[in-house]
Amino acid sequence: MKLPVITIIAFLLFASCKKKRPHELIEDKAIFVGTWNWVYSTHRHNHCDGGDIVTDTLTPITEDHEFTIEYLEEGIIRYYQDGSVFLEEEIFFTTYRESLACSGLNSTAFGIAFNYDDESGEISGCINSDTIRAYPFEEFLFPFEAGCEDYSNYFVKE
Repeated sequence: MKLPVITIIAFLLFASCKKKRPHELIEDKAIFVGTWNWVYSTHRHNHCDGGDIVTDTLTPITEDHEFTIEYLEEGIIRYYQDGSVFLEEEIFFTTYRESLACSGLNSTAFGIAFNYDDESGEISGCINSDTIRAYPFEEFLFPFEAGCEDYSNYFVKE
């Protein structure tokens, strides 16, 4: 008789645990809501090769790819490559504040993780009403070797 009671209690405890809900894009974070199209990236590389740092500008024309980020008010981010959804995730803000690093764009610094308990931002950068400057994020845009190269990716709002 004790086993069914313990099983029921365990089930009720498990069922009562609430999943962390993604951060909604409301109030000051509503600036994210919408579709953002990639316009260009600066790629600085050659850090590890010992020569001069080289900077290239990459565009949809030079790379023969289009990238888009869509933010939904319910706290969902969708990545698109060439019009097809590449990845969809719930978002959790790790940072959203004024920063000297973003003052040149008159924008706000942000960091977004895809897991509630993850302290590091999966995507970070600066945002204002019409431009996002995002730093490298895995599995989207271009692969990179951390410490040896860096990208700054620029998106504009549709």
